[in-house]
Amino acid sequence: MSYQGIKRLSDSKIRSFKPRKKVYRVSDGNSLYLEIATSGSKLWRFRYKKNNKETMIKLGMYPYVTLAEARTEANNLKKKLARNESLKKNSRLFKDLFFEWINKKKAELAKKTLERKQVIAERDLLPHIGNLNISDIDAPILIDCLTKIEKRSLETAKKGKEICKGVFDYAIALGLVKYNPTMMINAAMTPNPDKNYPTITDPKKVGDLLNKIDNYKGDFRTRYGLKLLMHTFLRPGELRGGRWDEINFETKQWIVPAERMKRGREHIVPLSNQAISMLNDLYYITGRTEFIFPSRRYRMNKSHISANTLIRGLRVMRYKKDEIVPHGFRQTASTLLNENGFDPHIVEKQLSHETQNKVARAYNKAEYINQRTEMMQWWSNYLDKLLNE
Repeated sequence: MSYQGIKRLSDSKIRSFKPRKKVYRVSDGNSLYLEIATSGSKLWRFRYKKNNKETMIKLGMYPYVTLAEARTEANNLKKKLARNESLKKNSRLFKDLFFEWINKKKAELAKKTLERKQVIAERDLLPHIGNLNISDIDAPILIDCLTKIEKRSLETAKKGKEICKGVFDYAIALGLVKYNPTMMINAAMTPNPDKNYPTITDPKKVGDLLNKIDNYKGDFRTRYGLKLLMHTFLRPGELRGGRWDEINFETKQWIVPAERMKRGREHIVPLSNQAISMLNDLYYITGRTEFIFPSRRYRMNKSHISANTLIRGLRVMRYKKDEIVPHGFRQTASTLLNENGFDPHIVEKQLSHETQNKVARAYNKAEYINQRTEMMQWWSNYLDKLLNE
């Protein structure tokens, strides 16, 4: 099929277009063009004359904007030109949308997480794309911005991409753009290996680790911190910052408030008899302070122990950083609980790994609390068994 002598495109033809050393365009007729970038991404453009000067409008990335949708949009733009209407789209700056989006996230994310996102945006994203209209930002522009960040940190580039995705999703909801260019850029970015923390999952080696912790001759905060970390599988930062007013000795629960959780949602940790015994020991020593694990200089800085306290303890026990780290205790628990037949959904819930499904997330914080309580007591009993073998 042709359009005034121009052979029109088809989906199979579009998929066959390969990247070249330079950007090139292929016409579909009716002023509609497909632009193929050197990265392989494909962008629809509408070409027209304005004041005797060639001008092009971006219509979106293929296949997120389909061939049929691009043709419909091109026809609509042609009609606007015939009526002498402006083709300029209502748009807004990326930086303004970012601040709106991050403000709406306050109810969902922890304060520290919000602060990290804002630092990355203000330092790495806004200087490059902040003053661009959201509708003018395409995949090549994002790739250029994010690859600059990659040179310093792959992890920061990944987080920058996540921020951009959130802002574009917000813009789509407002009707400002039709597609999210972050979905098109993976092939052009350096893969970031999954962050797997070094851990120990062999039961015998876990028993050896527990013995070394139990016999640790250093600071009591290190010994009890590592023991409770294994029995509660909180994140190290959540444990280190624990406060006595979060512990309910009657219900045997540690209730971590939303502002201290990574996902910004209150989390319940059922406490086993062993964990309660450890906390009773600690209360006798640190119960007059705000924190369960106050720093050595608490009277001066009113703070809790640092991340290095737990890390240093493992190094003193002769564990190398590629063998085990405090955060790896969570993987130890996850692996062994799953291997012993516990429901993965209950394990994930206790690890505070929230589902991405918004409907499932709507269940209250005490979901599976009875099963989780039984599992945590079984886990502590299991650890005691490994310790004494």
